Amino acid sequence: MNQTTVSDDELVTHPAPESLLNDPLAYASNPESDPTYLGYFVRTSKDPEVLAALARNPSTMPVHLERLWLNDPAAVLENPIVFLWDFTKPGSAAKRVPKRVQYLLYQHLISQPEFDPHPEIIDPKHLV
Repeated sequence: MNQTTVSDDELVTHPAPESLLNDPLAYASNPESDPTYLGYFVRTSKDPEVLAALARNPSTMPVHLERLWLNDPAAVLENPIVFLWDFTKPGSAAKRVPKRVQYLLYQHLISQPEFDPHPEIIDPKHLV
């Protein structure tokens, strides 16, 4: 899919049509939805269900996924597009994922009962 890059400033001046505002959850959940309007909902919605649906939607632009990661990292990790990002090169995850988001993802990880911190890999003084 060829997505057009749209800045946050442009999204502010292009609100979603009235017809989409009637059922934002359905629109946010639909992978065929226009990424421009999905960005509008990322910027304006306060509904946690809509935001989680946006985080899982593969049509949501990466810049907006980064914003959604701050609120719901688990939902973004369910987005299939994240698995297509290239994290194989050294430092690539640090370039794609902001430090604050990395910290929140780590916090989410250590809150999971099955998480093993691998103390031989992670220096215990860095565990929060």
